[in-house]
Amino acid sequence: MGRATQDLDVKRAPQHLICRLAEEAAATARPEPALGKLRELREALDQFENERVAEALRAGSSFGAIARALGISRQAAHRRYRDLAPMAIERLRLSSHCRRAVQLACQEADAAGARGVAAEHLLLGVLRSGGGISHALEAIGLTADAFRRCLTEEAPPRGMGSEADARGRAVLAQAGEIASARNARYVEPEHIALAALDSEDGRAAGAVTAIGVTPASVRERLGCSPAREHADEAA
Repeated sequence: MGRATQDLDVKRAPQHLICRLAEEAAATARPEPALGKLRELREALDQFENERVAEALRAGSSFGAIARALGISRQAAHRRYRDLAPMAIERLRLSSHCRRAVQLACQEADAAGARGVAAEHLLLGVLRSGGGISHALEAIGLTADAFRRCLTEEAPPRGMGSEADARGRAVLAQAGEIASARNARYVEPEHIALAALDSEDGRAAGAVTAIGVTPASVRERLGCSPAREHADEAA
């Protein structure tokens, strides 16, 4: 079968091509022709994976969700598939309410003696920022004071400098992905809160759990809160 015919097969029915190439690779006795079939199989799988990732992004999945499905880190998924996103996440801007939450997060990091702003500080900033989101979380027992107490009772993680800043940037990047998935024009505090709960170090989610509030209940409450859009509040 010619290369052009194979490409056409991938576009029409990639799963059929993948199955055929897998069968041919397994059935080929000579090692070199079998390796050639494996190379073709990898190319078909890569294209099929890209198509499915693009479909997931168009349907509103975040890079974090895609990373979990593929068993890779969110950062690796973003690097590998960011060009497939229907919208450039980096173009999303912070609302004025969200900027205040980030400023408060910086204050919390300074007060705690941390050398960088991490996920837990960003969630604290959201809790202190006021408005409907912080009130909704207070209603289920997640207050800034309670959250801060649970954080101070835990041993601080190692590598608080640039590593903490990297974690904070990762949270903001994921908040942008969540905003994009919700078709929001601006990143809002609820997007930051959701991203902080998913932070890889688990400190924000751990402190929430220590209060007696489940991260699932927080996600449910935030999922019911529509993103607010402020057309005149670009960062």
